[in-house]
Amino acid sequence: MSKRMQRRWSTKSFPSELAKLVLLSLASALMILPGSSCSEEPKLSEAHSMTLGPSAKEKVGEETYQELVRFFHDAERAIEAGNLEELMTLYSEKYTNLDEDKEFAKGVWEQIFANFDDLSSSHSIELLTYDDSSGQTVAVLECTGLLMGTPKGAELPVAVDSWDKQWHVLIKEDRWRLFGNSGESGKRFGAGDQLTHPLF
Repeated sequence: MSKRMQRRWSTKSFPSELAKLVLLSLASALMILPGSSCSEEPKLSEAHSMTLGPSAKEKVGEETYQELVRFFHDAERAIEAGNLEELMTLYSEKYTNLDEDKEFAKGVWEQIFANFDDLSSSHSIELLTYDDSSGQTVAVLECTGLLMGTPKGAELPVAVDSWDKQWHVLIKEDRWRLFGNSGESGKRFGAGDQLTHPLF
């Protein structure tokens, strides 16, 4: 080894050179690791839970199964963040619920976000039907669940909305979007003047 190389990798300089190399390698690894903090989506709160029955995966395959799960997770992230604009992107422009439309659903969510903090939901879901043979891909999911929130100025959470075996009808546009709901109602916020579930 030349004297120049000996000087470069002397026992005095080696630790610092190695440390730089290790730090650079770690930094590069963190930038590309799946799930690393720089690429990770906002985490869902511990109060949120969601299960989609495993039979759904057998009916639609892994990719579509994950897309359906992602729809509900995206909705939950928007709800927990109070992000009305993002939440409404999950509604189809064709959305209908009884005689109401997407604009009505938006007004319901505005009221909920204005009156509650720390919103979160729980869902237990089964896929009833899936059809992609007619030019419009449709999934009908039966869901029982609960939307919780803390009233502004209060300390303890309450049930904002609940539902039992509601049918959520999703259609595949450029992504999965909510087309409508059907089923029996549960206890909900604003029951005196709101006769529909805003989303769940």
